[in-house]
Amino acid sequence: MAEDIARFGGKVVLITNVETKIAHHNILTVSIEEEDEFLFSIQSIIPIQLFIGTYTKQKGYEAGSFAHGAKVTEVE
Repeated sequence: MAEDIARFGGKVVLITNVETKIAHHNILTVSIEEEDEFLFSIQSIIPIQLFIGTYTKQKGYEAGSFAHGAKVTEVE
């Protein structure tokens, strides 16, 4: 999904605890060396939440709200 977003011009911060071969100028990969899935979740989510909260306030946005969206399914 990160590659799809980057291919369409979006910027992605990919936080992972596994080796990845994804390379794109719009993807920033952050590796966290934690094998336990529960500890990895804490280490990956909290910094992003703190960053997003500050960033959205500086830009005048509301964190967690969707400004642009579309359905990905079609009705047959």
